[in-house]
Amino acid sequence: MPRRRSYAALLVLALLLVLAPPTLGAPGNQLSEGSVNPVNGTTANSFVFTVRYTSAQGHPATSVSATVSTFTVPMGLIAGTASDGTFQGNTNLPAGSFNVTFLADAQQGFDPSLAGPTVTVSFAPPPTPAPTPPPTPVPTPPPTPLPTPPPTPAPTPPPTPVPTPPPAPVATPVATPAASAPSSPADGTTPSPGSSGFIGGVVETPPPTGGLDPGPVVGGGDVESQLWTLLIGGLIAIGVLTLFGIFLILRDRRRNTVEERITLIERSPGAPPPRPARPRADWEDYELDNLPLGTVDYEPPTRRH
Repeated sequence: MPRRRSYAALLVLALLLVLAPPTLGAPGNQLSEGSVNPVNGTTANSFVFTVRYTSAQGHPATSVSATVSTFTVPMGLIAGTASDGTFQGNTNLPAGSFNVTFLADAQQGFDPSLAGPTVTVSFAPPPTPAPTPPPTPVPTPPPTPLPTPPPTPAPTPPPTPVPTPPPAPVATPVATPAASAPSSPADGTTPSPGSSGFIGGVVETPPPTGGLDPGPVVGGGDVESQLWTLLIGGLIAIGVLTLFGIFLILRDRRRNTVEERITLIERSPGAPPPRPARPRADWEDYELDNLPLGTVDYEPPTRRH
C-alpha cells in the first residue's frame, strides 16, 4: 500500500511537470513600461499609448494593443524587434475617467497583459471664434454726369414793320406875273381868284388831276395801333358786363335778405298775425332794393281802441 501511494504521487508530479507552462521555469513573454501621455487631458487632445514587449524565448508578438474601457487602441512597433521592442498608438477619447490595460498576442507561449495608468478626460472649451474681418468698403462709383442738353436757339423776333412815309407833295410851279400890269379883259370882267396862282398872297396848289384824291397811306404802325385799340375796347366791354352781372346778383341777394327778415319779424312772439300776401308794385320793389343792409328793428303796431 505505501508503494502504491508513492507511485501515485510521482505520477501526479509528472503530470504537473508536463502540463505546467514553460514560463514557470523562465521569465517568458511579458509587457513593461506602459504609459499614457497625457494622463489628464480634454476631448481635443490626442492620447499617446506606449508599452515595451520582451520574450525570453524570442517569441515575437503578433499584435499589441491598449484597452480603454470599451475602446481598443491598436499599437505598432516604433523601436526594436517584434520579440523585444517598443510599441505605440494614439487616439482621442471621450470625456470621463478610464483604466488602461495593455495586451499582447505572442506567436508562441503566454499572452502577457499589463495594467496601465488611469486617464481622465474633460470636455474641451469651445474654440474661440476667429474675429470677423471688417467688410471691405465698396468704392462708390463717381456720379454719372448728366447729358448737357443742346442749347435752345433763341426765337428770332418778327421783323418790326417799318412805317411807310407818306409821299412827299409834288411842288407846283408858280406862275411868274408879267412885268406890265395885267390888262383888263375886253368884256370888263374881273378874273376870278381861282384862275390865278395867288389867293390872298398864298400860292394855291391845284388838286392833282387825272383821278380821285388818294386816301391816307396806312403803314404797319397804324395796323398795330388799331389792334391795340380793339383789344383794349374788348377788355373794357368785358369788365362792364362783369360789373353789371355782379350788380344784378347783389340786387337779388338784398331782396332775399329783406324778405327773410320780414318773415322772421312776422314770426316773432307778440307779432300780429301775418297779413295775406299781395302782389307788389314795381315802385315797391325798387324801394326795397334801395334799403340799406343791416339790422331791422321791429316795432309792434299800436292797437287802436
